[in-house]
Amino acid sequence: MTSLFFLLMPFSYITLYDVRFIVVQLVVGFILVLKIIFERKIVLRDGSIYCFSFVLLITAIYALITGAYESLLSLISFYFILYCSYLITYMGGVKRVEYNKNLYVVACVFIAVGVYVQWFLEIFFGISIFRNILFGGGRHAYSFIWEDFSFASLVVVSCIPIVLSMYGRKLAIAISFLLITATIVTSARTGIVAILVFTILKFILLSLKMLKTGKMRAHYFAIVIVSPVVLFVLFVGLPFFTGRELTIASSGRLDGFLVGLDFFRDNFWFGAFLDKLYYGQNIAIIPHNLFLYPLIMGGVVYFSFFMAFLVVALYLARSSDGDISQSIYLCLLGFQFIPSFFSAYFFAMLLGMAMASSKINQKESRIR
Repeated sequence: MTSLFFLLMPFSYITLYDVRFIVVQLVVGFILVLKIIFERKIVLRDGSIYCFSFVLLITAIYALITGAYESLLSLISFYFILYCSYLITYMGGVKRVEYNKNLYVVACVFIAVGVYVQWFLEIFFGISIFRNILFGGGRHAYSFIWEDFSFASLVVVSCIPIVLSMYGRKLAIAISFLLITATIVTSARTGIVAILVFTILKFILLSLKMLKTGKMRAHYFAIVIVSPVVLFVLFVGLPFFTGRELTIASSGRLDGFLVGLDFFRDNFWFGAFLDKLYYGQNIAIIPHNLFLYPLIMGGVVYFSFFMAFLVVALYLARSSDGDISQSIYLCLLGFQFIPSFFSAYFFAMLLGMAMASSKINQKESRIR
C-alpha cells in the first residue's frame, strides 16, 4: 500500500463521476499515517506544520468570505500528501528514501510514455485520446491525463536529477532523453525552460567550482557534452513535434502581471481573496508565477504566511540527498511560470521525500 500511495501520483487530476481521483490517494495516505501513528506512536512535528496552520486559517477565512473553496481544498490536499510522503519515507529510513525515489521516477516515466502514446495515435492514426488541444498557429498540445499542460511538462522533467544520480550512464541518458522529448511533446514551455535554465545554472556552478579547486570532474564534462544536445533537442524538437516555435514571447502573461500589480496596489492586504473565478473574469489572466500569484491573489497577509511556510519547508529539506534537492530546485524554476502552487501535488510528494531524507541524513550524521 505504501508503494501504491506514490504510484497514484500520475492520476491526481483525473475526475470520475464528478469525484477527483486524488481522493483515492488521500485515503491510502490516511490509512498509512494512522497505521504508523498507532503502531509506532510517532507523529512528526516541525515548523512547516505551524506555518501551514496559519496559511490554512487565512485560506479558510477567504473561502468563507467569497464562497470559493477550490484553493482551500487544494491546500489541504497538498499538505496532506506532503505530510504522508514525509512520514512514510522517514519511517522507512535510507532504504525507503531510495525506493521512493525510484517510485517517483516510475510515475514520471509513466506520464511521459502516456504523452508519447497520445501524440503518436493523434499524428499517425488521427485517434484523439485524453487531453489535447489544437491552438492557433498550428500548435498541438498534449497533457495525457493531466488537466494543465504546464504541470505535465514540468513533472516529467522533475525527476531527471534523480535519474542521473541513481542509474547507470546509458540508462540515465536514455530515460532523460525520453523525459526531455516528452516535455517537448506537451508543447508547454514550462518544463523546457526549467530544464534549460537548470542545466545552464548547473554548468556555471560546476565551472566556478572547477576554477576554485583546479580539478575537472566527470560531472563537468557530462554537462559540457549534454548542454548542446539539450539545446538542439529543445529548439528543433518543439516545432517538429507540436508545430510551436520556441520563443520568449510571454503569451500575454507579462501584460497580465502588470494588470495584476495594479490590482494589488488597490487591494494591498487581501488581494482577490484567492477567488480565481472572480479574478479571471473581471481582472486579468491568473498570475503564472510562484511569488506573484500568492501576492496578487491573496494580498500581503496571505503572501507573508505562504512565504514563511515555503522557506521553512525548504530549510527543513536543506540536508536531503543531492538529487532530491536538485529536483526541488528544478521545480521551483518551473513554478516561475505556473500559477496555484498548492495544486502541484507531485511537488508535495517530492518535498515530503526531501524533508524525510534531510531528517534521516542529519540523524545519521549525529550518530557518526
